[in-house]
Amino acid sequence: MALYTNYVNSIRDEFGYVATWLPSQQLAVGDVCLLDDGQVRRRTTLESKGIAFATRLSDVETTFTYSSSDSVEVSLKAEGEPPPLGSALQLADAGAVITFGTAGSVYFALNDCTSTELEDVDNVGRQILELHKNGDWNEDYFVVIEVVQAGGATIAISKGANGSLELTANAGINQLANLAGNVSVRAESKLGFRA
Repeated sequence: MALYTNYVNSIRDEFGYVATWLPSQQLAVGDVCLLDDGQVRRRTTLESKGIAFATRLSDVETTFTYSSSDSVEVSLKAEGEPPPLGSALQLADAGAVITFGTAGSVYFALNDCTSTELEDVDNVGRQILELHKNGDWNEDYFVVIEVVQAGGATIAISKGANGSLELTANAGINQLANLAGNVSVRAESKLGFRA
């Protein structure tokens, strides 16, 4: 099984969202897409199909953290604390050690997440049904009705059992959310992907 499959499935199963792969892929509300082997592929837009729509932005910032159950452990280390045995972290480092018990295990932390949503889904749906009735809509298309944008992210997927990722903090780490984008890699082992 491909590494991205674990990541995409984890986000869908845990949060109910369809994730993009690579995580840097940009989508917008109103994009019309297909799923290709679990990956989102943009094909057109509602605007190109002649469908007008409005969006709304959530002004509430959210944090998401996730780790594969029973196979990922995260240990935070404060500046001045002794590092875990065998760790590349130094006494002066604030950081974290993430260990992956099995291949394909997923860890991610996303912070400062905002959401943009389609304002009137029902109205857009009626227009899509009209296009479909006229043979102008592929039945396999889906419309992006919400996009969650992260201000910072740390994502890791193991490619082997007993993988690890050691991160040093660019600012103090006092909670898992601070691992999102505020870190540098000190050491890694058996990782298939990290961002």
